[in-house]
Amino acid sequence: MLDISSARPLLKLIAVATMLSGSLFLTQNAAAAAAGKVVFATGTTTAISDTGVSRALRRGDEIFSGDKLMTAKRSRLQVSLADGAYVSIQPDSEYKIEDYHFSGKNDGAKRAFYRLLKGGIRAVTGLIGKKNRDAYRVSTAVATIGIRGTGHNTRICAGDCPGEKDGLYHNTWEGVTIVTNDVDSKEVPTGKGVFVKDIHSDIQSLNQPSSVTAVETTKKAREEQKQDEQRSTLASSGDQRSGDDGLQKIVVEDQEVRDALDKPYGDPTFSTVKEAQLLLAVSPDFDVSDQVAIFRTVDSQVFENSEGKTVAVFGTDKDEDTAGNINFLRVFATIDPAAALGVEDDVLAQDVLSFLDAADPGQVDFFLEKPAQVAEFNTTPAGISMGRWANGRVLSVDQSLDTGQFNATLVEELDGFQSIHFIYGDTPGPLPVSGSANYSFVAGTRSTSLSGTSIGDGVLAGSNLFVDFSSSSAFIDLDVQHDNILYDIQGPLIVDGASLFDTSSVTAQNLTDMSGACYPGCQTFIEGTFIGPSASGMPGIPNNVGIEYEIQETDIITGVAGFSYGAGP
Repeated sequence: MLDISSARPLLKLIAVATMLSGSLFLTQNAAAAAAGKVVFATGTTTAISDTGVSRALRRGDEIFSGDKLMTAKRSRLQVSLADGAYVSIQPDSEYKIEDYHFSGKNDGAKRAFYRLLKGGIRAVTGLIGKKNRDAYRVSTAVATIGIRGTGHNTRICAGDCPGEKDGLYHNTWEGVTIVTNDVDSKEVPTGKGVFVKDIHSDIQSLNQPSSVTAVETTKKAREEQKQDEQRSTLASSGDQRSGDDGLQKIVVEDQEVRDALDKPYGDPTFSTVKEAQLLLAVSPDFDVSDQVAIFRTVDSQVFENSEGKTVAVFGTDKDEDTAGNINFLRVFATIDPAAALGVEDDVLAQDVLSFLDAADPGQVDFFLEKPAQVAEFNTTPAGISMGRWANGRVLSVDQSLDTGQFNATLVEELDGFQSIHFIYGDTPGPLPVSGSANYSFVAGTRSTSLSGTSIGDGVLAGSNLFVDFSSSSAFIDLDVQHDNILYDIQGPLIVDGASLFDTSSVTAQNLTDMSGACYPGCQTFIEGTFIGPSASGMPGIPNNVGIEYEIQETDIITGVAGFSYGAGP
């Protein structure tokens, strides 16, 4: 099996211009000694060199003197410095390694000067601060922090600390620090804190136990900071060992912390994969004036977990840009990345990992807070599988098949009855060029509205689909029951290869309520795919058809349905 124990989600692949500037950075710093390394990164974390070159950060990346380290909202960065110092940079922060030098020699040139520009940090000092307290300082716009100890929290509030005044908050949780500005200076021992309004204001003492952060804000923020501090404390109390590169690195002994660092998706579970014809629909984020299917594909890989339910898919889609150029994409969508990573095919598991690594970590973290569930799933005796994802978030990542570049990370938020419906089955052989077949409805998902406010029974018994292979045409007749309204859907389709396409002339007639957009009729989109194998007694004719429908009612109604040859009365 694939060993992914040290896998970390990587940042989304950067653009060509950024990669070129990154190469310039490497050239300029080839001879520079690294100040430290990233030991933990989540979300969007960035370093800007003293020459202005920006680069994304991930675990294991080197940090240099002059780097400004930046974290986006919901992002965190933890760095181990060469002298064994450690800093945890909070979300939405900027922290500069202003002037750092540590050769490991007693040459009198050791220094660790930092500047907190925005947000907050939790810091553990290393050998530099312990040997010479004047060689360590953290500067801010309102005060400078020196040390006579090892651990402190520092936070700048500038309109981003709900319920707190703007200014500098600082406390010491181990040892003694000293805070100085233009008019005052105060020692801050363990368990104490201070507040500094601005550079011209007196430093105010605060009573803050060592267990609290430098500033208390909302309950959610306190909980997030507490979790981060627990991780920081455990990591910084780990065994600091010298690596092959001469840098100090923290060996984390706590299993929970190691899991958070090394297994961001949890332990891989189990899934099997099927090669299939697939329709995956419907995205609530798409423009309601257009079709809302995510993608329709000929060659798909569908991941089923230990319960046999669909938890991830690989498929192809086509994207048309504003100039009319078509770009074919490979799309990975999942509600359970741990199961997808547990597929028994090592090559495919590595493929999944490459897509997860290319995803925006901030989006991945957001998705992992509340993954969607399999709200409905069914497999017919004829081999059509269908269901829907709902009640949470769906993660998708796409890659251009032309360039190999990863383009975007999308997280779908499914609220109420909002659903992504899917239907799939075995890939059929070549379609016949003559003959016809009548397909009768056998099963479908419950219909849902795009807004998520309503759910219905979906396609009803008696619905059918007639296909004339000689003329590459078809006709569909559906009865759909949704929210106590009956829709009669009829219209011609075009057969194109292994798929069915609507001709924009399929209409839905509201037979129950005259107040809706579908009275007396409205446009309906149908997309479908043939599903093998050949029908019994009819060589070459696929046994099944799967469709997805979108009724353009006041609130778009969607669902999927399966049809089998010769089924029904």
